[in-house]
Amino acid sequence: MTSTWNRHLTLPSETVYFVSDAHLGGSSPDREAVKRERLHALLDRVEREQAALLLLGDLFDFWFDYRTVIPKAAFGILARLDSMARRQPVHFLGGNHDFWMMDFLARETAVGVLADGALLECQGRR
Repeated sequence: MTSTWNRHLTLPSETVYFVSDAHLGGSSPDREAVKRERLHALLDRVEREQAALLLLGDLFDFWFDYRTVIPKAAFGILARLDSMARRQPVHFLGGNHDFWMMDFLARETAVGVLADGALLECQGRR
């Protein structure tokens, strides 16, 4: 059987966190503040534990990849993820709200982009 996955991803970390469907930027300002606070608290924990992080799409409500600008609402979290990815495994798999994502993450950050998915192996399991 031929695999459609373009990447076999082996995570050395004992602990792996998965984040999906945060939809940052898609709520009222009060709700956004709560979502960002919770996400930053989770990222603090991931960093403390030196764990791996897999972002499984729709981190932002909609992602638009422009040639020369970063959407203001995304800047802080992207900078944080880039910083984390330089010290521990951080990977992103686009979701259905990320279809305007081109090559920004792969080109400008250390975040690993899983363009067509991946076969994940960690803790001896696939």
